[in-house]
Amino acid sequence: VKKGAFPAVHPPAGMSRETLDLLEAQANAGDVDALMRLASIAASDMDAFQFVRGAAELGDAKAQVQVAEAYADGRGTPSNPQE
Repeated sequence: VKKGAFPAVHPPAGMSRETLDLLEAQANAGDVDALMRLASIAASDMDAFQFVRGAAELGDAKAQVQVAEAYADGRGTPSNPQE
C-alpha cells in the first residue's frame, strides 16, 4: 500500500490526533484492521470506499464483499455491477 494513497481523515470526537496518526501509519503499512477502522470514521462514502478497497486488495474477504456491494449500489463509487 502506497503512502498517501488514502484520503485524509480528521479525528472524530474522543480520538486523539496521535491515535489517528498511528492508524494511518498502520493502514499505509497494509494493516487491514486499520484500513477498516479508518473506513468507519471517513468523512464520506467515497473516502470510506478507498479504505475498504485497500483492505479488499490485500485479500480481506469482508472488505471484498463490501466493495462488491458498493459497486452494485453505487455507494462511494459509480455503480458498476460488472466489477
